Amino acid sequence: MVDNAIVIVEAVHAKMEESASLTPYMATQQVLGEMGGAIIAITLVMTAVFVPLIFMTGPVGVFYRQFSITMSSSIIISCIVALSLTPVLCAMLLKNPHSHTRKATPLSKFIDGFNHYFNKLTGRYTGIIKAIVTRRSVTVVLLAGFVVSTFGVNQALPTGFIPGEDQGQIYAIIQTPPGSTLEATNTVARELQSLALDVEGVSSVSSLAGYEILTEGRGSNAVPA
Repeated sequence: MVDNAIVIVEAVHAKMEESASLTPYMATQQVLGEMGGAIIAITLVMTAVFVPLIFMTGPVGVFYRQFSITMSSSIIISCIVALSLTPVLCAMLLKNPHSHTRKATPLSKFIDGFNHYFNKLTGRYTGIIKAIVTRRSVTVVLLAGFVVSTFGVNQALPTGFIPGEDQGQIYAIIQTPPGSTLEATNTVARELQSLALDVEGVSSVSSLAGYEILTEGRGSNAVPA
């Protein structure tokens, strides 16, 4: 819920770092003018992804309904907070870094050194992105690679609700009253076999009277099927 708010705060701080004459209020105004539309667009796109999951039916719909409601609500609240409360707090609490000097402490030196190398890394990354964007052929090739990879993964992964590891077998345990003879237990097992074979999709049923599958022992009143 705070993602969009973080973007606004970072953008306002970056604006004030670029210009010593900018006040927090002016920087906030500029950031809202530049990024307000983008935040609204991102919110609409993300909401359009999660809202349809609310209307899914069946077991999959039950699994995803609460998730989609939670995500959609969080995204909408994040947009509202980023465009209303966050700009007010930025104008009230943030200060232009050029307007005051910090004391040279070990912590401040470490932070300055970290920011220096991080800015260098960011500059290199930005240069690579600019080189890729200006070359449309590279962008098209990368996009095509992602599309082909996504299609291949979708073809390789199972698409059904039941995983591919399922072997189509169901185990059942029959227990007759204690002291039952093996013949009586076997008779009950045959009745279960005949009933199970009448169920659509069942191809074969087998049983082993006198074997307890849970304890791996023997008993005249137990039949695994």
